Parts: sequence; C-alpha cells; structure tokens
Amino acid sequence: MERSLEEVQRLFDNERQVKNQMGATNREWTEKITNLERQLSEANDKLKIELDGNIRLKKQHQDIQKNCSQLERSYNDMHDKYQELIAIKLKFEKDINTQQANIDQEKSAKYMALDKIQELEGIDIYLFSWPVFLM
Repeated sequence: MERSLEEVQRLFDNERQVKNQMGATNREWTEKITNLERQLSEANDKLKIELDGNIRLKKQHQDIQKNCSQLERSYNDMHDKYQELIAIKLKFEKDINTQQANIDQEKSAKYMALDKIQELEGIDIYLFSWPVFLM
C-alpha cells in the first residue's frame, strides 16, 4: 500500500507538473492570441484609415475629372469663337483690300481724267492763243 501511495503521489506530482506546463503553455498561447488580436485590430484601424483616404481621393479625382471636362468644353467653345473671329477678321481684311483697290482705281481714273482735262484745257488755251489774224 505504501508503494501504491508513493505511486499515486508520483502520478499526482506528474499530473500537477503537466497541468503547470499546460497552464504555462495556455498563458503563452493566450498572450500570443491577445497580441495577434491587438495587431489585427491595429491593422483593421489602419485599413479603415486607408479606405477612408482612398474614398476621399477617388472623390477628389472625380471632381478633378469633372473640372477638366468643363475646362475642355470651355476651351473648345473659346477656340470655336476664336476661329469665327479669325474668319471675320480675314473677311474684313479682304473687304478693306478690295475697297482700297477700288479707291486706288478711282483715284487713278480721277487723275487720268484730270490729266485729260488739263490736256484738253491746254489745247483750248493753245487754240485761243493763236493770232487772231487767222480768223
């Protein structure tokens, strides 16, 4: 019986030692799990911050694209108006050149007419300056 008691004591000590080891292992695993849960929580917080930033950047990108589209339409409208103004300017320049050519032609015709008048008046004066005895 004594031997049995010693054996029971030894078994009891072994069981206590195993339980102590399991408790230490459980504490280690619990600590590791707690650390991993904390890291997961921190990673989730960082992910939420990143996602919020991503959403904000996507909205900014959409706003910038919208502004770019508006600016592009405005540019195209302005370019079309510019082209219209260039066409009007060219037409005015052509009209001015045509009118200037007409004015130059009229001046030339006027000077030619004046020259002819002066020439004819010179002939008339020459005729009247002949001596009267010819008459």
